[in-house]
Amino acid sequence: MQPIPRNKTDTHTVGKSPCGGAAKGPSHYLAEPGSLNPVAWSVRTPSLTGNCSLALGRSETHGFTTLFPLDVQTDGAGRFPCGRTKMYMERVSIEYPNSYTCDGCVLQWTWETEIGVFYQCVDLEIYAGARSSCFGKCRNDGVCVNDQCECVVGFSGLYCEKEDVEASQQSVFWLFMFSLLILLILLIVALVTYIYVNNFRISRSSYIFFKRYQPWCLRNPKLDYWEQSTGNLNSPNQRQPAVEPPPA
Repeated sequence: MQPIPRNKTDTHTVGKSPCGGAAKGPSHYLAEPGSLNPVAWSVRTPSLTGNCSLALGRSETHGFTTLFPLDVQTDGAGRFPCGRTKMYMERVSIEYPNSYTCDGCVLQWTWETEIGVFYQCVDLEIYAGARSSCFGKCRNDGVCVNDQCECVVGFSGLYCEKEDVEASQQSVFWLFMFSLLILLILLIVALVTYIYVNNFRISRSSYIFFKRYQPWCLRNPKLDYWEQSTGNLNSPNQRQPAVEPPPA
C-alpha cells in the first residue's frame, strides 16, 4: 500500500478494525488541506467480490470520515470495486477536506472480500503553511485541532497531560461495584448449593464430589448421607442381606 502503511502490518489479518491490529507509529506522509493525493495498493490474491473504501480520522479514537475517490464510481457508503484481478498496483485519487489539520491523522484502507474484511492504516500529518503550536505535543491520544489539543474523556490540560480525578474516581467506583456484584453472585450460588444439598436427595456421584471438594455444603461431612438414607454402611447401592436362622 502507498503511502507507507504502519510497521508490522499483517496483510493476512482479517476483521481487526480499525487498522488490522497494527500499532500506531510515526508519520510517514505529509499533506495539505484540500490537496489531491494518490492511494495505491497491490493485489496478490484477488477477490471476485472485492470492494474498497477509504476514510480519514484525526486518531483511531476520534472516528473516521469517509473519503470519496475522484476517479472511480462509489456507492453511498464510499465503496468501490477493487482487488478483483491480480495486478501489481491499483490506484485512486482522493482529496483531503479543506480546513482539516492534524498531527496524527490516520488514513484507513478497507477491503471487503468473501472471506472477511481487511484493514490497513497510514499515519500522516495534514497542515497548511507553518505548523500549529500544538503539533506533536498532545498526549494521551489527544489530537491537535486549530492550535488546540482535543483531549479524550478522562484527560485535560493544554496538552492533555492531566488526568481528571473525577473520571479516575468514577472508574474506581464502577470497578468496586462490579467486584461487589461478582461476590454477591458467588454468595447466592453458595447458599443455593448448601440448601439443595442438605434438603434434597442427591446422587452418589454428586455427594462424593461435595464431600471431597466442598465439604462445607454438608451438615455432617463425616457421616455419609447415603448411610443415613439407606441404613447401609457398606454400599450406597445395595442393602445388607437378611440373616437367615440356622437350620433345625
